[in-house]
Amino acid sequence: MDNNKDFMPEQNAAEQPAEKRSVPDRVAAVFAVISLVNRPSYDTKAAAATVGDEKITVPMYDYFYNLTASNFYSSYSFLFEAGKPLSEQSSFLSEGTMEDYLKDTTNSTLQEIFNVYAKAKADEYKLSDEDKASMETALENLENEASSYGFPNLDKYLRARFGEGCDEDSYKEYMKVFLTYSGFATKLQEDFAPTAEELDEAYNKDTSAYDLVRFTYKGVAAESTPVEQEAPADDSGDPDSTDPTAAPETTEAPQATETVYTDEAKAAAKEEAEHYLTEMPEDATTVTYNKSSASSLNEEIAEWLFEEGRQEGDVKVFAKNEDEIYFYAVRFEARDTNDYYPINATIISITKDAEDAEVKEGEQTAEEKYEALKNAVKDGMTDEEFNTAVTALGYSGDTSAYTRTYSIEQIRDFLFDESRKAGDVTTVETDTIYYVVRYASAAEDTYRDTMVKNTLWSEFYKAIASANTIEVDEEMLKNAYTDLTFNASSSSEDEASVG
Repeated sequence: MDNNKDFMPEQNAAEQPAEKRSVPDRVAAVFAVISLVNRPSYDTKAAAATVGDEKITVPMYDYFYNLTASNFYSSYSFLFEAGKPLSEQSSFLSEGTMEDYLKDTTNSTLQEIFNVYAKAKADEYKLSDEDKASMETALENLENEASSYGFPNLDKYLRARFGEGCDEDSYKEYMKVFLTYSGFATKLQEDFAPTAEELDEAYNKDTSAYDLVRFTYKGVAAESTPVEQEAPADDSGDPDSTDPTAAPETTEAPQATETVYTDEAKAAAKEEAEHYLTEMPEDATTVTYNKSSASSLNEEIAEWLFEEGRQEGDVKVFAKNEDEIYFYAVRFEARDTNDYYPINATIISITKDAEDAEVKEGEQTAEEKYEALKNAVKDGMTDEEFNTAVTALGYSGDTSAYTRTYSIEQIRDFLFDESRKAGDVTTVETDTIYYVVRYASAAEDTYRDTMVKNTLWSEFYKAIASANTIEVDEEMLKNAYTDLTFNASSSSEDEASVG
């Protein structure tokens, strides 16, 4: 779970890996290219929204709305019309305006954050010294920005940026809420440790949600027959003719063609598919799919493949659709329960140069870079030695976890060789890419347990994040500054115009 996520609409916090970022990183995102104007006075302590017992003031709403809007704009600026208020721009993602869409997204974000924040307070979670230091750094950065824009103090700068009710105290409260939510959500995930019994129980409830199946299939299409349709003749004559006694001129319309599939053609296609059940042709396709991917062929195929008791060599013909003009011959090969350990490894790739590529003087070709990397790394290097060697050449020695679905067979076979030892290195070359691969270790948990744990974590976190719904005071929310106008520049580094 990315607890400090950019609050993009497509993200699901409960499914993201834990990662913590500092407030200053977010401050930069907040100050995107947004034009603001002054707002009328209102009670800055009153609630514009509530989540359970947590009160969200208009200034607090302004801060989170700006964060939502600027992060969304950073990724999807092409959806915005520069210089036009959001209330006048139609949303391409939902009904209503862009302002409506971003308010809805902000409301969802606030519901999650303040539910987690309330749980953190109930569990007496405290901000770390690192979090407190990041708040101080953020305020210092803001003060420097205020000065660079000619504002006499931070309060006036924040009011100009976010709305009249915003000031240093409300911004401190915003940072406290944000960092408490972020840190506590990270702690929840780090502490989340279901037992082996709980993992097995969850897996057995729906094994098809975690297993893979390998199967071979061949598609057969029925032959179509084009049938020409007689089109009615156009006897309207010449509409511009001024002679009422003139005979209408008949014009033959072009003949239309319709594609039909005869019963005989459908039967022949099905018969051919049934023939392949005995022996699949060389051009048949063998794949390893989860249930969702298998459903892309046909829901009935997916259900059949994942039935308990399915045996190697089982075969069946399926019609793709009810019209029965396309058939699949399917043979079940094996079911994989994913009860294995992923491999932690470093894979460095170098794209080969095009044949006509021109290399500037003093620069290395892709092949020269590859040779330099191969010469720098050796079998049996410690992690520190390996990282030092590759970093010196401009590469990262970080490891990632790889599963048996990794696409390049040579690399996959190397990683999952049972004789593999920590520090083993190999090189692989494809038509377009050079690879240097280093084995580090097997993961601590099986891939199956990791998937089940992620599902349980999502359910656990969702229960906390959705414990209370957000209740909005629409009248009070009119004081929030949500009708932003983005300038033509798409860079968050550019100066924003302030009112």
